[in-house]
Amino acid sequence: MRQYRRSCELNRDPAVLKARFLIKRYILVGFCVFITVLILSFPAKIAYRWFIPESVLLGHISGTIWKGNALQGMVGKAYIRDISWNFKPSDILRGRLTFNTASKPASGSIYSDVSLGYNGTLILSDLSGNVPLDVVHLIFKRNGIRADLSFNFDQIAIANEFPVTVAGTMQIGNLYIPDLSAGVLGNLSVNFVTERDAIKADFQDLSGVLQVIGTLSILKNGNYSLVGQVAARRGATPSIGQQLRLLGSPNENGLREFRFEGQL
Repeated sequence: MRQYRRSCELNRDPAVLKARFLIKRYILVGFCVFITVLILSFPAKIAYRWFIPESVLLGHISGTIWKGNALQGMVGKAYIRDISWNFKPSDILRGRLTFNTASKPASGSIYSDVSLGYNGTLILSDLSGNVPLDVVHLIFKRNGIRADLSFNFDQIAIANEFPVTVAGTMQIGNLYIPDLSAGVLGNLSVNFVTERDAIKADFQDLSGVLQVIGTLSILKNGNYSLVGQVAARRGATPSIGQQLRLLGSPNENGLREFRFEGQL
């Protein structure tokens, strides 16, 4: 009975209560510090698979998930190297995990803020850079089509490995299509916008031997259509004129209509 009374008195002793409070606080602070250090130093090799889509592969990873590097990687079927990233904590308030990234394809460079939304959507913001055309899709390389691309996109959103939102501009320089001409055709500008059911890219020539204007439409199911008008300018080779005559008769402006459809 005396021991019980003594225990109750100790439980009410201010010094004892203060000591217990301090011990609990130190334990809590220590636990928070441990968790913080663990999170900040979490190896990127382990964590990147939790956040990066399966279509993105990285090799020779170093650093942490918050700041790190990879010597090389694959995005879809495009090879990139010298990849680096830095975490942007300010975007957490917008419901995103965002990283400022830089990388290099086989030729050129790419810079972008890469975000992962809570719904799994991959968002590329302030995307800029310059790359050769064959990096974009293997179909260009297979057909020998070459060009130099420079771009500045406000945003590209990707869901289920397919773009659902695209907004920005692109310059196509030194366009070469072997089936049309043995020489460079010229330069074009492209403006991308997103509508309810499709991504649309309006394009027109800036210079070169072709006068061309048209629209590329990409539907959510992957079907695309390329519609436009084209004419040969003075200085175009005879082979260009021969190929364009296959499109039919020109309209009152001297332009011939063309249309191509397919699936990505």
